[in-house]
Amino acid sequence: MVTLSLLVILVSLGVPSFRTYTANSATTDASNIVLGAINQARHEAVTRGLAVCLCQSDDGSSCGDSTAWQSGWILIERACASPSEVLGVQPSIDRATIVGSTAAIDFTSRGYVLGNVVSFTVSAPQGTRTRHVCVSRIGLARVQEAGC
Repeated sequence: MVTLSLLVILVSLGVPSFRTYTANSATTDASNIVLGAINQARHEAVTRGLAVCLCQSDDGSSCGDSTAWQSGWILIERACASPSEVLGVQPSIDRATIVGSTAAIDFTSRGYVLGNVVSFTVSAPQGTRTRHVCVSRIGLARVQEAGC
């Protein structure tokens, strides 16, 4: 009976910690997915010698105008205003919330970002960690705990 009581106490202490760990892992995973997409977009722009756009998308085929990126995004050739070819699609990410400072990122053929510095805030319900993905005007992206 004592052993069973100790087991119940240990499990009740461990479950909340495991939930936090799982939520923090989802935050890290989602921020790494965003970072990978940004790096892929920049790489495609430089490799192809063309402008490409990474934009939020609800349907996986056209750009949306929301800054809630967890619903997914697409990578398209050319500028966001006049897409021609879809180069990649990211379906929705359900385990984390991803909020961007803009609905689209345009990369020039040299890998630079058109417009201002872009940032994403990634978090998960029940998590204690928030990650920020920051993209500089020269197209370099990084993940950090503090804001951009």
